[in-house]
Amino acid sequence: AVLAASIFHHGTYTVRQVKERLAAAGVAVRKESEISWP
Repeated sequence: AVLAASIFHHGTYTVRQVKERLAAAGVAVRKESEISWP
């Protein structure tokens, strides 16, 4: 968790990039959904 927080905080990777990489490696990840906030 600390490593993940570090790479996101410092802008090394985006959440989307990490999810894409994990999915490419065969790890099940949740797809992003289009959420509309008021």
